[in-house]
Amino acid sequence: MNKRILIIYSCTILLLAGALQTGALAQADVRAMGMGGAWTAMSRGMEAVDWNPANLSLSKPHHFYLGANAAMGLQTNSFALDMYNTYSGEFITEQDKLDILAEIPEEGMVMDVGTNLSAFGLSIGPFALTVQGVAHMKGTLDKDFFNLVMLGNEIDQEFSFDDTEAAGSAYTSYTLTYALPIYTSLEYRLSGGVNYRFLSGYYNMDVEPASGGLVTRTDGFYGNAEASVVTAEGGTGHALDFGLALEAPRGWTFGFALNSLTSNMTWDDETERHVYTVSFDSISVATDDIEDAIADTDTTYAIDSYETKLPKVMRIGASNSWRSLRYAIDIEKGFDDLPGSADKMGLNLGAEWKLTGWFRPRVGMGFGGKYSGHSSFGLGMHVGPLYLDFAVENRGRVMPGDTKGLAAGFGLTMRI
Repeated sequence: MNKRILIIYSCTILLLAGALQTGALAQADVRAMGMGGAWTAMSRGMEAVDWNPANLSLSKPHHFYLGANAAMGLQTNSFALDMYNTYSGEFITEQDKLDILAEIPEEGMVMDVGTNLSAFGLSIGPFALTVQGVAHMKGTLDKDFFNLVMLGNEIDQEFSFDDTEAAGSAYTSYTLTYALPIYTSLEYRLSGGVNYRFLSGYYNMDVEPASGGLVTRTDGFYGNAEASVVTAEGGTGHALDFGLALEAPRGWTFGFALNSLTSNMTWDDETERHVYTVSFDSISVATDDIEDAIADTDTTYAIDSYETKLPKVMRIGASNSWRSLRYAIDIEKGFDDLPGSADKMGLNLGAEWKLTGWFRPRVGMGFGGKYSGHSSFGLGMHVGPLYLDFAVENRGRVMPGDTKGLAAGFGLTMRI
């Protein structure tokens, strides 16, 4: 890749705070998305691999699927849909600008984008093998950037862009799952399961916190900026997940799962650091040649291999059924502020109505967590060995009109 193109691409990531994204945490399963993420105790078969590997022991011992399940999602921590509808096409007053800026946290505008694709799965007895493609990007744009755009610059007012950063990666996960009953009595059955994931990385990018800013003096503009981008075009790694499932009286199932109990990805192919700097001073309307007043450098050099980790997430869930209605609740806690995750606790609720043997609508909602609130709707149509699933999810707020993000998933598989 041309060095300048790479720098422009990286700066675009900085300014727009997102672009690639991981399929991983747009949500690994389309049915789970339709259930609002309340899937730790309710998932079965190979759909349980990403949510609770112990649940593999709760389904039929032989299972094969071939097809595709894809999910994509995007969310931000700032602007909601209702704000866009309010100001779109309208004259914006100074108070409107202040109201818009108040929606952006002091940490800056964060955007998280992701995609996930599952294409193959095979389960025999207590073992399962699945293949999944994952990509994810998360970026932050300093709030001062929006202050400058919305309010303009006054004499001696300084703007800092130090909180601007981004990170993302793309890889394939080859997952081997093992699950079996641990304890069985007349009323209870406790099962355990583990996932071993072999990770094959395609691309990684880490835009380290940028530095720089801008100030206006009486004689012109002064400013400087520096961005350092670490990239790699390949690597390998490993991850381990753990889960427990308890079948209890009165139809209850309880689940506990810990994703990425341990993980590491070593990026060692075409590892480089790209450093871009720009500075200017005394630029004003009287400047004859603006290009001569701007000094910029573009430097690329090879670096040693480096490591990254997958986000660690813990979930506790419960599920049951009443007549043709299945319902579930999950408590989720993230431990890392990484792409596809957040160091927050959330509560997810979901239900699936078996309206007929082949038609199943789903609804879900969540409070807190990595989306700060969400709601979802899904449909499942199962005819013989063919399974068609669809889901949409509103992110950032529970009510759709206040949405700060959107996710969608679609799956068509043949299961035997």
